[in-house]
Amino acid sequence: YLAVIKNREALNTQIDDELKRLQAMKKANNNLVSRLKNSLLNAVNIFGEFETGLIKFGIRKSTTVEVSGIVNDLPKEFKTVKVTEQPNKAEIKKALSRGEEIEGCALINNYNLKIN
Repeated sequence: YLAVIKNREALNTQIDDELKRLQAMKKANNNLVSRLKNSLLNAVNIFGEFETGLIKFGIRKSTTVEVSGIVNDLPKEFKTVKVTEQPNKAEIKKALSRGEEIEGCALINNYNLKIN
């Protein structure tokens, strides 16, 4: 069993390394695509709209909103409040250990393999 475990752990390390390599390759490709698009945008800005074969290059105007101030300073109608509730597992564990009952909560004993 230990040999299989070590083999699988080594395989996982190789997979992690390959994922990192592929992510770096993807990032390089995204950077290249971004630079090429910027070059085309600059060409359209300098020379105007142009056409090569069946493909036309031009500019489309869009508008975005930038909020540079503090969100709390905005009037209420321009804000959305999001509230997220999460269980405080440390406090739940303490209460359950003291014998309190909390609906939907239970202490689960896990047994994990220890290899020295």
